[in-house]
Amino acid sequence: MTCLRKISIRTFIMMLSFFTFICLFSSSSIAKTCQLDIAAPAVTLSTFEGKIKISNGHSSRQLGTKFGGHGKMNLRAGWITRGLTKTQLESQIEVSIRYRQISKNRFCIGLSKVAARVGYRHFKVFVARKLKPGSCEYKTTMAHEQNHVSIYRDQLQKHLPRFKQQLNKSSIGLKPIISSSSAVGHQYFLRKLNSGFKRVFKQMNKETDRKQGRIDTAKNYRREQALCPDR
Repeated sequence: MTCLRKISIRTFIMMLSFFTFICLFSSSSIAKTCQLDIAAPAVTLSTFEGKIKISNGHSSRQLGTKFGGHGKMNLRAGWITRGLTKTQLESQIEVSIRYRQISKNRFCIGLSKVAARVGYRHFKVFVARKLKPGSCEYKTTMAHEQNHVSIYRDQLQKHLPRFKQQLNKSSIGLKPIISSSSAVGHQYFLRKLNSGFKRVFKQMNKETDRKQGRIDTAKNYRREQALCPDR
């Protein structure tokens, strides 16, 4: 009997690792013993929308020290942190498998479907407490943080084809396996898929950090401050 099961796992930045115990056979032996009537795995990819939440309950100093990153660098350089954007790149992968029990402790397991989501669930934009909504400083600070959010979103859209390509490549390359349980088979396929996803994650994060850094410069800060000469 061929059975169908599905499992999902959520991953954050660095993917989770799974330790599996899989029986090893020669490829020819597996091909003869492990046969399933399934086509190439169906792969779908969608994104998290990433809603913006604004917070103005922190002082400039708290933004510069509590949340780290550019805030601390600004403090060392003598700059006042007026805004900050925090988010986290996430992914979620679900796999469906088909399996057939060969003997008491042996299962032939194949990958049938892959459904993944990637993106940002939330963007938390912090604006210093002293900035009054509607003021010039508030508007320029919000515009700066909106630029950060736009970069995150643009980079996600740019890398979506790479994520999909990696999923397709990994899925097609995953042949049926013989394992001691169907649960181990799930873990095996997830680990393989996550490994490929992690490589695209690293590429995207590296490129995104570089683009974000281009607007967090002393020259750009001075230009933005000059927009509000009466502050």
